[in-house]
Amino acid sequence: MAEGALEKFSPGFLTERLRASGVLPCGRVLAVEVGEGRPTLVSTVVPLRMEYSSDAPATTPTRLFLKTTRGGSIPACTQSENVRSPSIETLHR
Repeated sequence: MAEGALEKFSPGFLTERLRASGVLPCGRVLAVEVGEGRPTLVSTVVPLRMEYSSDAPATTPTRLFLKTTRGGSIPACTQSENVRSPSIETLHR
């Protein structure tokens, strides 16, 4: 994965994307833990674990699965309003 490619997925960015998709109606992401990326034949997958403020709904997912292209770039569709795009899939608790 390209150096610094995951910097985009800050607590503020993820709060914004989760809120825009309706997954996080209140509260905010306090911290993001980036797991170890694993290459596949056509992509790289990276687990993300979120910590939320106490006013976030208990049903908000604590884990996301990020999928990037094999070259390490993050597809443009991750910038869309829909966090549940093919590039970022929600893993339920």
